[in-house]
Amino acid sequence: MYGLMKYFLAWKICNRYANAPVNKRENSLFKDTHVVSGTVKAIVVHIGDDTELGKVAQRLENKAPETDFERGVRKFGYFLV
Repeated sequence: MYGLMKYFLAWKICNRYANAPVNKRENSLFKDTHVVSGTVKAIVVHIGDDTELGKVAQRLENKAPETDFERGVRKFGYFLV
């Protein structure tokens, strides 16, 4: 029973911090985090596109459509060349 309770408490802690803003998260590990000394047990909360790095990659992929002004500036640049 103790093992189940331990995992339930860990799940509650992960749930509380999983949706918090990055600057409000405590005791969090991110990609390429190095442990200087000691040992640690970690619980993975997000993987792939759900991670902070994955969210940045998605935003970079979703390019905003070109506006008329940007199109005009681009065409004018081609005209000058």
